[in-house]
Amino acid sequence: ERVINQIIACPTEKIDELQKFLSKERELLEKNPTVTQEALETLDLSQHSLGALHLLSALSTKMPDRALFITKTASFLEHCTSAQIKRDPALFANVCKAFAMACQKSQQSIRAVKPLQIAINKIGAPSHITPQHASFVMACICAKTYHVPLPLLDRLDYMLDPQTTGVTGEDVRLFGYYGGMCYIATKQWAKALQSLENVISVPAHATSAIMVEAYKKYVLASLIHLGEIRSLPKYTSQAALRIIKQICTPYEELATAFSTRSVEDVNRVIEKHSEVFLQHNNLGLVGQALSALKMQNIMRLANTYLTVSLSSIVEKQHFQNIQEVEHIILKMVETCKVNATINKEHDYVQFEEDESFGSNTMVDFLGEQINTAMCLHREIAAFDRGIELSDKFLSRQLQSKNSKPDPVLMDDDIGGSW
Repeated sequence: ERVINQIIACPTEKIDELQKFLSKERELLEKNPTVTQEALETLDLSQHSLGALHLLSALSTKMPDRALFITKTASFLEHCTSAQIKRDPALFANVCKAFAMACQKSQQSIRAVKPLQIAINKIGAPSHITPQHASFVMACICAKTYHVPLPLLDRLDYMLDPQTTGVTGEDVRLFGYYGGMCYIATKQWAKALQSLENVISVPAHATSAIMVEAYKKYVLASLIHLGEIRSLPKYTSQAALRIIKQICTPYEELATAFSTRSVEDVNRVIEKHSEVFLQHNNLGLVGQALSALKMQNIMRLANTYLTVSLSSIVEKQHFQNIQEVEHIILKMVETCKVNATINKEHDYVQFEEDESFGSNTMVDFLGEQINTAMCLHREIAAFDRGIELSDKFLSRQLQSKNSKPDPVLMDDDIGGSW
């Protein structure tokens, strides 16, 4: 009752004092979840957002009534006042994560999608990555609404402001990892590779579980999209990469078998490590990789020959039968991967020249990519200019002129110690 009275009586100009008071009372709130839950019912979520945040945070640890917690948190995220919750962005992030997990455990992740989408704009500017980004995308994956977070994932000009948003390195990695999963689900392989690459190559002092999981998906997405593992950037930590590869041995073996272009070799590796792939929830992607290998082998024939016997494709590429070859070629034609005509009477397939690069659609696509690159260039130039004019940068420049250069400090200036 004392805590509730303090929350209700606190004027707006003394919100910082309320924050200190509630932080000290956290242990009391956690010890009495039933009383805390009843107290929450008496608060106006918009007017007393900071108090409601602390009460929800206390409830998230024990959660006596999960359904009620989900309902109250969803309402809170929609109606809370940004100015108040910004007093404790880390606590707000914890409540959002607990809300996403509670919805997942209740098999109601769809209920978390809209509230978490609203929460993203409550704590930071649209150009900032927040902890809520990762929670939101995870909820979309669990709810199988993979298309919903794509506008957020497609942004290229995100900034990090841990002091304002409470974002951590783990939040950024999770956002990239979950983003890669959404791109994989929507078959946007190039974007998936870029998103997962950001997770693996981000500067880090040690290898994390998120990086390992991202590498597994990265290998499979690379094999599906390119037929080989795409090279990681030179700035990727080689020590971390060696550890990751040791942990991901089955995936490395799969990539080695893939390089032989032999369906039989790949099948042997899949059979050998099928339980591992299943345990990692990657068996479906492995199956897609095998199908992609068969398509890639047919594509190589299309790039070499104009006409090929269907029987010879079955024999040389180890397909099960002619029907399987026909099915794959038809699927490739439907997805515009190849132009071909199947002649069943004479048992051959005729490949035709691809003229898609001269189409209006391709011209529009290239124009869009050029505009995106130009916009990104302007963003980076403005950011670079801001650093050049900052007091911290100028003071370090003066210090470097007045002292002998230190190799270690110079390396730190370019981010070598990240």
